[in-house]
Amino acid sequence: MPNRNSRQNKSRKGHVKNPTAHQTIERYIRTIVHMRLKAARERTPEQRLADAITSFSGRMAFVYVHIV
Repeated sequence: MPNRNSRQNKSRKGHVKNPTAHQTIERYIRTIVHMRLKAARERTPEQRLADAITSFSGRMAFVYVHIV
């Protein structure tokens, strides 16, 4: 029979609660989002143009233009 503490440290689905891990994961996610936003802000106009061209050339409209 499990002891009382092990029952209190488990959620309904049987997962062990670990607030420290939860906080660490949230911090990592915030860091990744911050890094991506910073990288997006620092892109040059040439990089933005290249992204736009790449985005268009990956669409079916690009294929249809070349077929016509």
